Amino acid sequence: MSYKTIDNKYQVLKVLTGGMGIVYLCLDKEQDDFPVALKTIKPEFLANPDARNKFLREANIWIQLGLHPNIVHAYKVEYFPEKHETYIVTEFIQTPQGLTDASLRSWIITGRNNLERVLNFSIQIIHGMKYATAQIPDLVHRDLKPENILIGPDEIAKVTDFGIASSLYGSVPVEGKLSLGYINDKTHNVIGTLWYMSPEQLKAQSLDCRSDIYAFGLILYEMLSGKPAIIGQNDQQIILSHLNGDALRKSSANIDDKNLTELIMKCVQPEARERYKDWGDLENSFNAVYKTILGKSPPEDEYPIDVSLYGIYQKGYSYLALGVSYLDTGDYGKAESFAQKALELAQKIDTPRLEAAAVSTLGMISSQIGVYETAINNFEYSIKINIKLFDYASQAMNLGNMGGVYQKHGEIGKARDYFQKSLELARSEGLLGVQAAQLGNMGISFAEQGDFQKAIDYYNQAIVILINRNNEVSLSTNYSNLANIYLLIGDLSSSEKNNLKALELAIKNGVMPQQCIILNNLANVAIAKGELPQALKILTDAVSISNEIGDNSGLCTSLASLAKISGMRHDYKEAIENYEQALSIANELNNLYWIAAIQLGIGNLQIECGNLSDAIPAFEKCINTSHQINDRHTEASAFGNLGKVYAALFDYAKAIPCLEKSIEIAQEIGADDIQGRAAWTIGVYYELIGKNDEAIRFMQYAVQVFRKYNNPEYEQAALHLRDVRNGEGFIE
Repeated sequence: MSYKTIDNKYQVLKVLTGGMGIVYLCLDKEQDDFPVALKTIKPEFLANPDARNKFLREANIWIQLGLHPNIVHAYKVEYFPEKHETYIVTEFIQTPQGLTDASLRSWIITGRNNLERVLNFSIQIIHGMKYATAQIPDLVHRDLKPENILIGPDEIAKVTDFGIASSLYGSVPVEGKLSLGYINDKTHNVIGTLWYMSPEQLKAQSLDCRSDIYAFGLILYEMLSGKPAIIGQNDQQIILSHLNGDALRKSSANIDDKNLTELIMKCVQPEARERYKDWGDLENSFNAVYKTILGKSPPEDEYPIDVSLYGIYQKGYSYLALGVSYLDTGDYGKAESFAQKALELAQKIDTPRLEAAAVSTLGMISSQIGVYETAINNFEYSIKINIKLFDYASQAMNLGNMGGVYQKHGEIGKARDYFQKSLELARSEGLLGVQAAQLGNMGISFAEQGDFQKAIDYYNQAIVILINRNNEVSLSTNYSNLANIYLLIGDLSSSEKNNLKALELAIKNGVMPQQCIILNNLANVAIAKGELPQALKILTDAVSISNEIGDNSGLCTSLASLAKISGMRHDYKEAIENYEQALSIANELNNLYWIAAIQLGIGNLQIECGNLSDAIPAFEKCINTSHQINDRHTEASAFGNLGKVYAALFDYAKAIPCLEKSIEIAQEIGADDIQGRAAWTIGVYYELIGKNDEAIRFMQYAVQVFRKYNNPEYEQAALHLRDVRNGEGFIE
């Protein structure tokens, strides 16, 4: 039965699940239907950072292990960008005829294991584990059991499953949970399958390879006797059986061969210090027993060393896949480390395509952490290679990435130029995924310049493509951006609806930085609705996530939103402190767009505090910064607010030019809301000096805008306008 196709490349034949992992048995359509197994994390665990990190750690272990005949071979790690999915691609062990699957468990159940076969399987397991611990010092499998040893028709035993931990299920996981790990962090978690866990594992003590040797002794006993060494009616009985040394007594009573009995007993000693010190020590003893029983030497531990260019190439792309995967989780340090490893291998074997991809990934990391000049240099370098290779898809993406950097830096004009170049190239080459990305980016650029209708149009075009392509991560981003536009135009219901769609997709796909962004957006909706406790709760969650993944961008945004709430609660001291922290982060990241927005917020807060003289320098700084980056919307707002401050101080000589400048910019970008507020202030000024005709003209325009955007000031402004008109003899 066929289930689906993964990335239009792997035809799925069967699906296996366990714990937090899922394995697809597939045919690789690009390699003449070559059988492979694709291992990944279950979708419901994508939102769990611990689960994702453990899976990525497992992927790294597979790549480090390389090629050995007694370890299931991982060909590569693949990352599929449209859905932000990561897979470990391993060899597919065929099921021998007459068995239900290829696990050693099936061989034991069917009673196929004669003495020579048991000895051959055992020495192969020893060889695999000896090699693994040589490749990765301090490696502890932690879940060595018959289910995790695969044996195909060729009767070669292969150790598998070096990775997905089940510690999240509780202190003592039950059988069947995928629960392995690389132990060098001294976390002391109890991880494994109960029937094969060493006493020190059960006590959550530090582990080394002797813990796996204990499990091997239990497996060897089970292969010889056909029965488990450890039994019990419940978890507590099983645990006591391990701690009381039951395996030791059973081995001495039930194994006929004295030499094998002694070997098993040394493996399953309750105290680790009494066991074989490592796999090499065990191998030496086992070789002697093998020769004594069978009268011949055991197979040598021979394995090829893969120094081929293809092997290095696959390792490089695997490192790159890990780098991009860590970028998704917000772990920029690990992302950079793996991307750098990929770059080094690419340059070592002179592979321009891999080099361009690695440099581009380093550019994305630099952009994310605010090192914009480095990001631009990386993308430019990558684009030069793309052009030489006629790699139009990568070229289009990198043009879009360039635009993204300029946009983050507040250079909207340059950003839009690059988005447009990318969009044109994508359309000419039929690259729908790239088209969707650049349509979304164009929407962002128009939104930041106040052209909200164009922004909505671009977002909706992108959303149609993304729905058709089932690209949930990018779809989440576009729903979030669309929600922001609705917030700006006062459509709170549509804003909340789109934010919730975005959040659901971000959680489902485990994209932590995106969750921070959306939570901030939802908090802003709650603020606009006057639901401050709800907004505070949402922002607390956002700050927690930002701190967890080291996302300074998200933290900056959350602090600015918290400052707004503090101001609305009249806790001005706390508000200023939050704004200052946010401004410090924005300065550190050199994000002029955020700096301008925070300066605007500080100015508005000073007005609320009644500190009008302190508001003036904040707005002046905002005007200078926003003008520098051509952020016309923020510049118009700052001029308008500065004009209001001067008007409140009765300094109309300064107020009117500021208000007129605000209206001028707002007209250029179509920001009616800003024009309306500035127009109202000018109308009030004309009323004060007795020019009621001019006052009515400006106030009437402002009231129309207030009504259009459902501004809470509408009713009061409309009443005041009526009074002014009545004073001039107008009949309402």
